Amino acid sequence: MKLFTKTAPFLAGLVVATSSFADTVTTTDGVVLKGKILKIHKGVMTLQTEFAGDISVKMEKVTAIKTDKPVSIETDDKQRLTGVVDASAEKILINDENSSSELKQGEVNMMWLPSEDAPDYVAPKKKEWQFTASGDWTKKAGNTDEDNFGLQFNGVLSDDIESIRIYLRYVNEYTNNVETDEEIVGGLDYERLVTPRSSWYARAELEKDEFEGIDFRSTIAAGYGYYFMKKENVKLRGRIGLFSRYEAYTDAVENSDTYGTDIGLRWDYKLPEKFSWHTDLVATPSLEDPSKVRFDHESALRLPIGDTDWYFRIGVRHEYNSEALADKEYLDTTYFSRLEVNF
Repeated sequence: MKLFTKTAPFLAGLVVATSSFADTVTTTDGVVLKGKILKIHKGVMTLQTEFAGDISVKMEKVTAIKTDKPVSIETDDKQRLTGVVDASAEKILINDENSSSELKQGEVNMMWLPSEDAPDYVAPKKKEWQFTASGDWTKKAGNTDEDNFGLQFNGVLSDDIESIRIYLRYVNEYTNNVETDEEIVGGLDYERLVTPRSSWYARAELEKDEFEGIDFRSTIAAGYGYYFMKKENVKLRGRIGLFSRYEAYTDAVENSDTYGTDIGLRWDYKLPEKFSWHTDLVATPSLEDPSKVRFDHESALRLPIGDTDWYFRIGVRHEYNSEALADKEYLDTTYFSRLEVNF
């Protein structure tokens, strides 16, 4: 009869008794193995012996177990116990200094030494900064001479629980040798998971755009995030929170403070062969008047350049401001192609 369940190769035929290897394992064919039980996981026992080192034994071949020192046990319902084990085909007794527990056959999921991590333990991903730098330059000659230049920098520090992203974007444009656009944007985004799918976040962004009439714009937001999809190759995350924005204008326009709702949606999709796609949407309607809204959107396809850390990104960016100054456009649309490098 089986004590636990599942699989692996069975080695037996020798009986060794020593004071330092005092756990006892009895097999279905009557062989008694003595050693130190290191773990039981996925139906396989790892037993440390003096005669053969570490051996693997299928639990379907085991009829009895006795340990001389406490071990840690996890049941099928994820309850964890620690104690000395005396298991037979009928029952499993777990005794500690103060109490005794009895489990039925097949109720134990895994067993391990209390001084070690559980067999299914996965160490948290080590935090390391990952950086991306990109640049683009386009020139148009003919009826209109245009020069467009852009730089971007992104840094991400993340593990399985939290992430920090910093970014900086610079855009400069000349038409017929006259500067027609200059924009600098920098920001920070922090997110921490509270459940496998739920999170809270905080973000801050600073911007200067002389040709939009913005001498200084600061936005601070915080709220709740939820992952509708969270897989290795695809993530879909929504956000909702509150924001505060301050704007100082270059023209003789009174500075403004705005408070409102921060709404976001981000989709990341990893395609085969290091290709990837991302879409990022952020809407910030005012609480006082929801028709007063800023809307930012970016979608891009990232293409690898051979088996290197270099990539080519093509995409589109929209920036809509319902409160644009009288002589400014409500919507800015930018089509871009960038050369990027990871480091």
